[in-house]
Amino acid sequence: MGKLERIGFYIGKRYIYKGIRFEYQGQYSGAVICKLLPREGAIVTNYRVYIPDICFDSNGELIVKGDILDGIFRRMQRQLEYAGYTRSIIGIKGAKLVPWL
Repeated sequence: MGKLERIGFYIGKRYIYKGIRFEYQGQYSGAVICKLLPREGAIVTNYRVYIPDICFDSNGELIVKGDILDGIFRRMQRQLEYAGYTRSIIGIKGAKLVPWL
């Protein structure tokens, strides 16, 4: 079985990361192509997200969460707004963890 031929991936598999919903569409050159799913009442979008292949295990589940995915979604803030994600998301859109003293 090659690197891009994985058992757990199938078209339409949905993921949620920090409230952002996206679904699997295919693979290309070491990256997983996912479609950003809009929230209710949002402009219908057709934005694609390219997530590195190393973020998934052999079953198609997200294993790497944190800086890599935050950086990917941080670069597409305008697309997130069009998809209805207008509120702040910690680590991605305008929210920071502030330690209370």
